[in-house]
Amino acid sequence: MNEPLAGLIAGFFAGIIFDLFLLGSLYQLKGSLPDSLLILRSTIGTVRLMAPVMLFAHAIWTLAGMVLGFVYAWVEEVGGSSGLGSASFGFTSLILVIALAIAGTCLVWYRSYWVWVMPTPILLVSLFGCGLPIFLA
Repeated sequence: MNEPLAGLIAGFFAGIIFDLFLLGSLYQLKGSLPDSLLILRSTIGTVRLMAPVMLFAHAIWTLAGMVLGFVYAWVEEVGGSSGLGSASFGFTSLILVIALAIAGTCLVWYRSYWVWVMPTPILLVSLFGCGLPIFLA
């Protein structure tokens, strides 16, 4: 299987997982939403509010997966080696750096939302950093 297609499939599954997490977090944040979102949610309903957000997030994860598939192909073409429990040390290291940057940004600027943002780097590392090289090995 070629790398962009495998990345697209991994991004698709990441989108599904992220959509479920996003939906669950909206229900947990019922009372602490801004007034504008509470008014909007009471006017159009939760499903009509979340459907565009979930579709957009799912499309972004799928696109990111395909782009990461191209990046994986480029890293392997340049000359990748195994390491960190993965078939591609360079690609997994790149994903870890990106995940640490997301986690660091979250902890510095969005300290009160870290519980809802931290699954993003975990999902990124697990599905792309480790899963994509193992899937393509």
